[in-house]
Amino acid sequence: MWPADQAAAIAAFLYAWWEGMLLTPEPPYSLDDVLETSAGIGGSATVFLDRWPVHPVADAHLVNRARAWVRQLLDDDSPLHWYDHARTVAYRNSGRG
Repeated sequence: MWPADQAAAIAAFLYAWWEGMLLTPEPPYSLDDVLETSAGIGGSATVFLDRWPVHPVADAHLVNRARAWVRQLLDDDSPLHWYDHARTVAYRNSGRG
């Protein structure tokens, strides 16, 4: 566990990176990769998805992600396989699984 000031600095960086990617029309990295990395470090995808900005460029990214994920969602499959896998591994490593 990081000291509080270091954890806050890392969280601020991750939030800024995520928002910057969403506000960039053609980001240098895939949004899925940035979400996976940020959620892996930050411990949750939810906090990043909740911070999706209201902006025309971010809206376009949201439409693109929805189109990319819709088939998996309709098949009741998660488009965030890495997240489900990480939760399963954490559960198994906790001694409960």
